[in-house]
Amino acid sequence: MVAQWEHCRVEKLIMVGWAIWTNRNESRHGGVKKNNRALLQWSLDYLWEYQACSDIPVTPKTSGASSWIPPTSNRYKINVDGAVFASQKMASVGVLIRDAEGRLIGSCCKKIMAPLGAIKAEAKAIEVGLQLAKDLSIQDFTLKGDSQILINALKDTSPPPASVVALVYSSVATSYGFHHVNFSHICR
Repeated sequence: MVAQWEHCRVEKLIMVGWAIWTNRNESRHGGVKKNNRALLQWSLDYLWEYQACSDIPVTPKTSGASSWIPPTSNRYKINVDGAVFASQKMASVGVLIRDAEGRLIGSCCKKIMAPLGAIKAEAKAIEVGLQLAKDLSIQDFTLKGDSQILINALKDTSPPPASVVALVYSSVATSYGFHHVNFSHICR
């Protein structure tokens, strides 16, 4: 099918199939079942939004500011970050995965409805980043985070803080399931 159809038609077919599957799961768990026309429109709108986001070229910054440096060929870069919203007693994590050309391969953000501290939020971001890499079958990557303490603990150059020992050791164990992983600190 891929050899006989235009790329855009294959994308639409896959997107509609995914939308049918997603809507079926939503309706089985108490959500609203969309009619055929609404489902088709929703899936094509979703595809258009994805394409609009993924077609943005990566442009280097100027004026001495640090700029994004791509990974080497056949590798990926995973950027993770955690944020704490103390007044709301919640945290959130975000993950971006890019290839050597700067194209967005995957992304994820999650709310965590728990009053986590900054170090725990960062540790959860690393955990989510590794899981996303696993879900996308990415095997060779550099994971970058802005917590020097956690990156050093993941590299085994210093012990992790007691509050995140289990998360750090779990992330290290998960990293052994990949072909090649580097952990790197990024200043923000």
